[in-house]
Amino acid sequence: MYQAIGLMTPQSDFSLDEAVRRLQQRLPDHQVQLYDHRITVSHQGWTISIELESGESLRDEIEGLVDRLAGIEPDEADTYVASLRRLNVQSEDVDPFMEHFNTYLSVIEVLKSFSGVLMVDPKEPGVL
Repeated sequence: MYQAIGLMTPQSDFSLDEAVRRLQQRLPDHQVQLYDHRITVSHQGWTISIELESGESLRDEIEGLVDRLAGIEPDEADTYVASLRRLNVQSEDVDPFMEHFNTYLSVIEVLKSFSGVLMVDPKEPGVL
């Protein structure tokens, strides 16, 4: 099971359509599909999803996360909170032999290629 959070600034150039295009280019042997605000990347019976979430209800969660991140200045933290948007990346499929770890890393790298996106491990928490 893999999980990451993508914090976003209000100026981020992230778009779901462009993310799909970049993921298809990066992972040509994977199935990449967009459903409303969710992208799924599937390969060999394993799936990871990227969901764009937004709204006031995220404020406390984003504040709590950025407050625990080392190296994030208060002004920068306020910028991530102000956007009230985030990417929720997760796979609920088990991967006991880490056969899909490289796919997870590729997804993270593609999301990091957008300006104004900071990928975070919510368990640590730490910047990916």
